[in-house]
Amino acid sequence: MKKFILILEGIIPFFIGYGMNYLIMGPFYNTVLPYKLISIAFLIAWFFVGRYSYKFVSNKKVATIWGNSVALIVLLLILYQEVILGQYWANQVGIATQYYYLPLINLASVFTRMFHTMPATYVTAFLMMCIVFYWGCHTNKHYTK
Repeated sequence: MKKFILILEGIIPFFIGYGMNYLIMGPFYNTVLPYKLISIAFLIAWFFVGRYSYKFVSNKKVATIWGNSVALIVLLLILYQEVILGQYWANQVGIATQYYYLPLINLASVFTRMFHTMPATYVTAFLMMCIVFYWGCHTNKHYTK
């Protein structure tokens, strides 16, 4: 049951991504949002999610795996759509997979500009999430005893 809570924490980026899309396409249509600041704020929040994951599992590696399991599944779906199909699914799953990483796309693209491909950007966003989550776990005194 405790691992299930970590998995549920993994769906947080869906809500943030949908919220960002609403702001981009709705009230702030002609406004440039501070995307890098949003990415940094998301990573800080994800750090604290990792930091407080000790309540659910006692190992920081296991916490990182379970906490980012949804992110991994979404990444695999994105790579399947991008690399194998060559297009996104024209349904809610195809849209949701893109929105999941929306909070991190701008910052991740800074590190992947030389590749000029979205799969590299999505992989970088996933790695950023995993590293920050693990770092959050690592700084918690519960794990460092």
